[in-house]
Amino acid sequence: MGKRGAAGRRDTDTPGPRRGRIRAEPVSAGGSDARATAAGGTATGGTATGGSATGGPAAAERDAVAPQRRAAVVAAVVVCAGLSVALVLLGLAVVPTLLGGGAPPRVGEVSASADGAFARFDWDDPGLAEGDRYLVTVDDGEQRVQDGTGFVVDGVPGSRLCVTVQVERGDELSAAGEPSCVEIPAGVD
Repeated sequence: MGKRGAAGRRDTDTPGPRRGRIRAEPVSAGGSDARATAAGGTATGGTATGGSATGGPAAAERDAVAPQRRAAVVAAVVVCAGLSVALVLLGLAVVPTLLGGGAPPRVGEVSASADGAFARFDWDDPGLAEGDRYLVTVDDGEQRVQDGTGFVVDGVPGSRLCVTVQVERGDELSAAGEPSCVEIPAGVD
């Protein structure tokens, strides 16, 4: 084991350079700081600048990039929030229709034609949900509930026959469109 010397330092039995010694180097008030200049900075008047003494170029670059990253994160959060709101609104509009809820769709144009004393009315499916049906109302007050997109009725020769078609969903009816009319030719049976 080593002995303590006069200055309180530990001497070792190992010849050669002493290991584990720490040396403090004094820095003069007007001199240069070797550590600051080695790290890329300068030392003037006892104050080190640049290099690792103030964070160095890497810290300056990091400090310059931080606001850009923050702005990118904020922009990403705003975009995600906007998409979330859009998806919720879309879901509120589409899901009830798919599940049979919401207001029933309106029937578009109804075509009308006469074949002898018969009047035929046809329309396109406006996108019925399961359980939806059509309510066909003839101008004389007769009503018929049906599943198909066509309706045939006997007419009186020489008369005009009109119908309106609505979608029935549960207890709700779609808005009625304009009546579709056809002239039944006179002198046909």
